[in-house]
Parts: sequence; structure tokens; C-alpha cells
Amino acid sequence: MAAADIPPGSPAPTVLVVPAPVGRDDAAVLCARLRALLRGGPPGAAACPPVVCDVRALTRPDAAALDALARLQLTARRHGRAIALRRAGPALRALIALAGLGDVLPLLDEPEPLDEPAPLDGPEPLDGPEEERGAANRSPPGPLRVEPRREAEEREQPLGVQEGVESGDPGP
Repeated sequence: MAAADIPPGSPAPTVLVVPAPVGRDDAAVLCARLRALLRGGPPGAAACPPVVCDVRALTRPDAAALDALARLQLTARRHGRAIALRRAGPALRALIALAGLGDVLPLLDEPEPLDEPAPLDGPEPLDGPEEERGAANRSPPGPLRVEPRREAEEREQPLGVQEGVESGDPGP
């Protein structure tokens, strides 16, 4: 958050730097650090800007990191505040979108442009005719773009389906 984003006369934002890597046990430690930061400030979300969590160190986020960030948001809300993420990389942004937590974990700034495409995990592509045939169907290299979608369990059941009855079937 730049100084221009802070309204005049409002207190300076509280900043919590989230280190990497974040494991399952680190969520409790981060929440304790956040509680300690919030004890000294005035209560009430209306009077104070959100706590800024600098997450630039989370270059390879996983479910444990996402869980820790969600728990930080819960801790802040219990103290009448909220958190907002600053300097989130493309991988963390994609994971937040995939989990559907974009409204729960707001981002303060736009992603920084990548100088080089992110390497994808997996085997190296093969050279040869098979590779050339599939080249037209591949997307250009770069960060993985993930869009959240509905799961199969959430589909609506088809309407108007009726079972046919044979003449030799016994009645109900």
C-alpha cells in the first residue's frame, strides 16, 4: 500500500511480513504475531485500515500457506480489523482464485510482470515429429492461469426424465 492509498489523517497501516515457507504449524505462530501487533492499536475496522500482509516471500504457496492466510484473516476480524495481501505473486493469486477466496483475502496491488516464463514442473518436452504436430495446440509458455469452476456435485439434476413401463412389468 503506497502512502497515496492512505487517507489523510488516518493511522499508518500495520504491516505483517509473512515468511516462506509456511507450514501447518506456522499458522498459529503467525496468528500470535498478528494478535501482538493488534493489541497496541485502537479496535474497530472502521477506524483503522486493514493490516497489510506482505506475502512476496510466498513464491511456491500450497494449502498450508492458504490456510495460514485465511486464519490470519479470522484473527484480524476477531479484533475488529481485516487483512489485505500485498506483493502476492502469480502462483499465490492463482491459488486464491482456485480456492474461491478472492473476497476473503483481498489483494492490494497488481501482480508484478514476470521477466521470464515460470518453469513448469514435469518432464522436458520431446523433440521430433510428435512434438511438431502438437505445437499448434499448445498455449504459449508463461504462468499457469487457473479459473475456478463449479464441481460436478453442484450440477442441477435433469428435469422431465421419466421411466418407461413395459406391458409385462408388475405394478407398484
